[in-house]
Amino acid sequence: MKKVIVFIIVSSLLLSSCKAVDLVSNKIDEKKSESLQKDSDLEKFKSDNDELSEKNEELQKEVDVLKEDLEKADKSAKEKETELESLKKSNEEIQKELDKLKENEENKVIVEEALAVLKTLKSEDYEALSKHVGGSGLNCIPYYFSPAPSVSLTQEQIADIGNSEDVLEWGVSDGIGDPIELIPSDYFEEYVYNQDFINAPIISVNQSLSGFDTANTNMNMYNDPEYVEFYFDSFEKQYEGMDWESLVLIFEKEDGQYKLVGVVHGCWQI
Repeated sequence: MKKVIVFIIVSSLLLSSCKAVDLVSNKIDEKKSESLQKDSDLEKFKSDNDELSEKNEELQKEVDVLKEDLEKADKSAKEKETELESLKKSNEEIQKELDKLKENEENKVIVEEALAVLKTLKSEDYEALSKHVGGSGLNCIPYYFSPAPSVSLTQEQIADIGNSEDVLEWGVSDGIGDPIELIPSDYFEEYVYNQDFINAPIISVNQSLSGFDTANTNMNMYNDPEYVEFYFDSFEKQYEGMDWESLVLIFEKEDGQYKLVGVVHGCWQI
């Protein structure tokens, strides 16, 4: 009986041991399976990571190419900007030259007209002079610092200067203060063409060496005036320039042509 009981116990223990072995074996198999799955996942992760790395490298190459292209474009843009600035400066210089040429051409026209006026004054051809005068007449001013002109001659009056015996009051004489009362021909001889201005050594357009442009306050009576000055800076060395004289011819444009509207005599004043 004891042997039977022992056999049963041993058999039970062996059965339990087999079950335990099977359980452990199953656990081991599960762990192996899990390990194999993890290895597979790890390989897949590595593969994915390598693929991502390759893509990142490709993207980085593209970024580098784009960056290089951008730098080239930026450099090109700066070069174009510099080139544009250079062209702009060049155009400004060309425009200045064109303006200067235009001004010189315009100055040439007004100087030629002024010289034509002086020829009529020198020859006392007042009828020819009247054709150079504007429709508003000719203002006659004996000195730079004279107030508004006392006499304004019409074209008809100018044409008749050689015949007129009318005594007119042209202003006030410098220093003495007496009225300047002369017939037109005497006034033009004494206060207009009293020097050989057509041969003056200095001719200027819209700028004065004698001080006319700063001293004279009567220019606002004209409409966009321009003037030509014929200037002698001195006649006798002993006077050290105090004997200077000038004649200023003031013009306005009428129908695109210069017309004489003012004549101003300049000299040293007390």
